[in-house]
Amino acid sequence: MTLHNNHITVLNGLRGFAALYVLIHHARLLLAQPYKYGLAIVPEKFSFIDKFLVYTFGLFKFGHEAVIIFFVLSGFVIHLKQAQVDFKYSKFSLNKFFKKRIIRLWPTLITAMLLCVLFDAICFLYLKESDVFQKYNRINFVQNILLIPNSADWGNNYPLWSLKHEWVFYLLYPCLLFLKTKQKLIPIIILSTTYLLYLLGIKIPILQNVAYTVLIWYLGVILADLYIKHNKRLKNVYPYFFVPILSYPLLDRNNIDTFPILDLVFGIFTMGLICCLLYNRFNKLNLFFNKFKLIGLYSYSLYLLHWPIQEFLQRIILKFSIHQTLPYHQWYTILGTVVSFSIAYLIYLVTEKPSLKFLKSYK
Repeated sequence: MTLHNNHITVLNGLRGFAALYVLIHHARLLLAQPYKYGLAIVPEKFSFIDKFLVYTFGLFKFGHEAVIIFFVLSGFVIHLKQAQVDFKYSKFSLNKFFKKRIIRLWPTLITAMLLCVLFDAICFLYLKESDVFQKYNRINFVQNILLIPNSADWGNNYPLWSLKHEWVFYLLYPCLLFLKTKQKLIPIIILSTTYLLYLLGIKIPILQNVAYTVLIWYLGVILADLYIKHNKRLKNVYPYFFVPILSYPLLDRNNIDTFPILDLVFGIFTMGLICCLLYNRFNKLNLFFNKFKLIGLYSYSLYLLHWPIQEFLQRIILKFSIHQTLPYHQWYTILGTVVSFSIAYLIYLVTEKPSLKFLKSYK
């Protein structure tokens, strides 16, 4: 069993929606006063339309959850080919697997790193920020170009943390796949153990919080296996994936110690959402996500580039603001969204699109 074109389209749409959601989530944080420092204390400074926009953009506060969608989707798509019933590990090409990942990731990654330096250079020359280059050094460069997890961000590109986690998932996947061919429960037991150790406060050197996020990513692998090998059973039981989300309102999203539980709960919810889309249980839901399919094509560029762009805009706004503070209105949030879209798309055309085109012809 393989995915039909309409399945690929709707999953691309889900990826595009998640990328757009993260972009707007960060734009509202970087380019406007947050609710608790704005509308909550000085409502008289807000017009009706400003209040409307504050509440509208307030719907985009779950940016971290959108990243979990990326993780589960990634595990699902990566494993689909290896989930086939006739798959043998001897057919798995380690060389080909990593070449594809490198070709897919690095052109846009290098561009994003250069963009951070460019923006800092502009701020140094024209905004008179004298200390912008102090954060750059050889160690930081090597750690980021090699996507070492939990290393300091390159420049101001905070979302790089998730790409570093993603790369570790890829590094672990061949080993997990090998163990899975011996006994399918072994990877689940290992990853559940690392998850519980992290939850108990026992940190594993080097891995750190990747020790629990890798289990979230592996949920996608589990889903791919169920979809390919136990399709009829999955079709009947997948609604139960939505049950854990009922506990979500009871969990504290502001407490970093609850993140492993939050992410696992939302990861299971994402499994259910993907099933809904694959089985087309709610036609309107599929139609909704299909609207984001074009964004899904360059979601990687959009995700990796939007923060440096918006953070650069923030620095300009603060420099020329009378009181060096962010505005109460949300118009810069809209501007930042449009500018991020435009620049990310242009960079997609010269980096990500050629990479994807090459991968399609790569044997």
